[in-house]
Amino acid sequence: MHRVIFIEKLSNLEQRNYPEQYSDLAKFNECEIDYFEQFSLPSYQNYKILDLNFTDEDDNLLFEASEIINEITLAGEDIGHQILGNAQAVQGDACYSWALQSIGHKLKTLSELNISDQNRVLENQKNIRLLLQIDMLDNIPNLSKFGASGGIYFGITENDLANGNFENTYFELQNS
Repeated sequence: MHRVIFIEKLSNLEQRNYPEQYSDLAKFNECEIDYFEQFSLPSYQNYKILDLNFTDEDDNLLFEASEIINEITLAGEDIGHQILGNAQAVQGDACYSWALQSIGHKLKTLSELNISDQNRVLENQKNIRLLLQIDMLDNIPNLSKFGASGGIYFGITENDLANGNFENTYFELQNS
């Protein structure tokens, strides 16, 4: 279970004590966010790439291009924190998982779904965007307490993002 809370007026925020009934596992340290522009290429498993019918050689070139972009922009090879763009997923493309969630299914392969659900997943993943990506190796918010490296990914439909509706977001946790 997750919830995305968007607050436009930061002046209305007030500090509160952490609720006693919540597990300490759900408690994270606050941290400042720095913003900068960065290129992010889609995963070789993303529908944008799959629709192009890439060969193995094309997939390798995509991977090399991503490495070159990271080197030039000093982005590094870590997952990193990210707002919008293409998710730098650890285990497959996050859009696929979000599209499964959008039709009420847990993680399955496309072949396990009936034709109608397959088509809905394939169509829905084209409309869901990365809202926020969180790198679990960042020690400042203390995400490393989960004992693994990986990423936390939040997705949102284009329409909901455009309308500022954060009630229907999607969540994916991928780790190693």
